[in-house]
Amino acid sequence: MTASATSAGVPSRPRRCQRGGSGRAEPGSSRGRRSPRLASGRVSRVGFAWRVALHPRGIPVRIVVFGPPGGGKGTQVDRIKGDAGAVAIAPGDLLRQAVAEGTPAGRRAQDFMRRGELVPDEVVIDLIRERAEAPEVRRGYILDGFPRTMVQLEAAERFLGEAGMVPDAWLFIDVPESVIEERILGRRTCTSCQASWHVTFNPSPRGEQCGRCGGELGRRADDAPDKLRTRLEAYRRDTVPVIDHLRAQGRLRTVEAGTLGPDAVERLVRSALGLDPPPPKVA
Repeated sequence: MTASATSAGVPSRPRRCQRGGSGRAEPGSSRGRRSPRLASGRVSRVGFAWRVALHPRGIPVRIVVFGPPGGGKGTQVDRIKGDAGAVAIAPGDLLRQAVAEGTPAGRRAQDFMRRGELVPDEVVIDLIRERAEAPEVRRGYILDGFPRTMVQLEAAERFLGEAGMVPDAWLFIDVPESVIEERILGRRTCTSCQASWHVTFNPSPRGEQCGRCGGELGRRADDAPDKLRTRLEAYRRDTVPVIDHLRAQGRLRTVEAGTLGPDAVERLVRSALGLDPPPPKVA
């Protein structure tokens, strides 16, 4: 079942909730308005829809997106980050940058990445914590694929909580494993800007060149069939427990992507997060 934001709309300005009483509002009065609710039904202190509405005035938007490898979460993050006014943070991108720059974290991660194995928790946590300290990230972020283990979840909740940057929404884009292989084996990534494309589902308008920057497209080393099997095993072992934990706590919103294409999934994602529908495409 696809989760969606339960608020009917975004109020033009925040109003205080009435404490106690029946919760009914008097006609023409702001008293008694309910706090916005998450898709799970739990009330957030400042509802996500209000955060979106108030973002231009300085209230950050903070989202965490989960999904299986090759499930299209990176594509969706790229599509919504502008409207959400948030900086996208993907551990994979940070790790590849660290490897390219030859940093200590990059050297530690390189051997794991070549084998298609997941990088140790402490390396990933340190990279994310450092990135989260940037001023632009404090204004709003979308974490793409982090945390992926219970150890990372505990660390993230600790350092984000201490920084006053607790996530507003935890979103799971669910895709069956039967769909994953086709998606990953057809995926192409720009060697310059790291934009993600797919030969079938999201082809670059420039063919073998990146539709965003014109850079060369290629297959990531960890997108090979044998590496995919390793990644799926790690996802089932490490990340599914994180998703189950958040679902049990009533904090998780789920989008059932199935075999839907990126445009249809984007509409579901925006609905789940309380964002406006995507603008119509110009022919």
